Amino acid sequence: MVKVSIVMPMFNQEKYIVECLSSVLRQTLKDIEIIVVNDGSTDNSLALVKEFAQQDDRIVVIDKPNSGYGHSMNVGMDRASGEYIGIVETDTVSLTSLQVKESKICENIII
Repeated sequence: MVKVSIVMPMFNQEKYIVECLSSVLRQTLKDIEIIVVNDGSTDNSLALVKEFAQQDDRIVVIDKPNSGYGHSMNVGMDRASGEYIGIVETDTVSLTSLQVKESKICENIII
């Protein structure tokens, strides 16, 4: 089991996905899995993510027909195996120590 599963629902994010995924991969916490759920993108998003997945086995790509954000999140959560689950929107950039800080906060509040 990994420490943190990062679920990333994605629909037509070709413009942002490379920078977003690169920032997640730069996390100081390396014990992660990255679950990208493609929600039927019609642009080049899926191809870009698949290129990343070929280079890093922590990336899991789920490709499904478009059914909306909520369903994509549920699919990603069902696949997650981490002790903790984080969500990263595919049009944002993550700080390098974000997942470490979040997992430490969770450890401190879980009874």
